[in-house]
Amino acid sequence: MSIAARLSWGLRVIGLACTALLPFTVQAQAFPDRAVTLVVAYGAGSPADITARALADDLAVVLKQPVIVENRVGGNQIVAASSIARAPANGYSIFLAVLPSVTAPSLQATLPYKAMADFAPIAKVSTILGMLGIAPDVPANNLKEFIELLRANPGKYSYGSSGIGSAMHLFTEKFNADIGAKSIHVPYRSVQPVLTDLMGNRVSYSFMPASFMEFAKAGKIKALGFSGLKGDPDHPTLPTIDAAGLKGFEAVISYVVVTTKGTPPAVIARLNGAINTVTATPAFAKKVMPLGGVQVGPPMTPAETGELIAKEEARWNALVKTQNIPLE
Repeated sequence: MSIAARLSWGLRVIGLACTALLPFTVQAQAFPDRAVTLVVAYGAGSPADITARALADDLAVVLKQPVIVENRVGGNQIVAASSIARAPANGYSIFLAVLPSVTAPSLQATLPYKAMADFAPIAKVSTILGMLGIAPDVPANNLKEFIELLRANPGKYSYGSSGIGSAMHLFTEKFNADIGAKSIHVPYRSVQPVLTDLMGNRVSYSFMPASFMEFAKAGKIKALGFSGLKGDPDHPTLPTIDAAGLKGFEAVISYVVVTTKGTPPAVIARLNGAINTVTATPAFAKKVMPLGGVQVGPPMTPAETGELIAKEEARWNALVKTQNIPLE
C-alpha cells in the first residue's frame, strides 16, 4: 500500500470514528430539550421529598428546562426504582435514591431489578444524620448506661422503625450488632407513629431523624447521640455515638441521583455537572438545612457515586445476613 493510500485509509478511519461519536456529542449538546422528571420514593413533606423539590427547582435553572418531581411511594423504594429501571435510557427520568435502603435486594424475595448496579449513577446530593432517642421512662441517661441496660436485659426492650429495610430499622440492627444486644423490632408504616409511641413509652428506643431534636429539648424523649462521625453544628452539646463511647459507629442516610442503565455517558456527565453546580450553592444548602443534621455534598463524579452505592449496598447486605433479618 502506497503512503498516499495509507494516509487516505487512516483519514477514513478517523472520519468514521468521529461520525460514530457525533450522535453522542449532539445528544449531549441538545440535552435536555424538554422537561426532566425527578422521581422520589417518599411522600410530600418527607425529607426526601423536600430535598428532591429543592434540587428540582435549582436544577431547572441550570438545565434551562423544567424538572418535575414525581412521588412514587411504596415498597421501600421498589415502586420508584422500578419505574426508572423500565424508563428509556435517555436521562429524562432520574431518581433520588435513599441509601441505605438500596439493600432491598437482601430484604426482598423477588424484585423487578437485580440491585442498584442495574442503574447508572449520576451524583451525590447530601447526607443526613440520624439520632438515637430513647423513651422518657427508660432508666438510662447516657449512651454508656443504655448499652449496659440492653446487654443486661436481652429481649426486654423494643425499638420502633418506619418499616422493614428502612434506615431506622437498619441503623438499629447495626447498633444492636455492634453492642451485642437483642431487642424486639416493632415496624410502623412511617416515622411519625414511632415518635408518638416513643414519647408515650410504648417502644423503648429508635434511630430518629436529627430534626426530632426539638422533642428531646422539650423533654419528651432522651437523645443519646448522633449517628455520624461528625455531629450537628446546630446541636453542639449532643455528641456522636462514636464520641460517646461506641467507637467507629457510623450510620447515615445519603441521597444520590441515578438513572436508567445504558444512558449515554455524555448525558450523565451533563446531569452530574448540573447537580454538582446546584449542591455547591449556599441557596440550595439554605433550603435543605432545616431538615436537621444535613451535610450537603461533597461533589462526586458518576464513578465515585457508583463506588459509594456499591460500598453501602455491600455493607448493609452483610448486616442483613449476619442479623438474619427476614425477607419480605
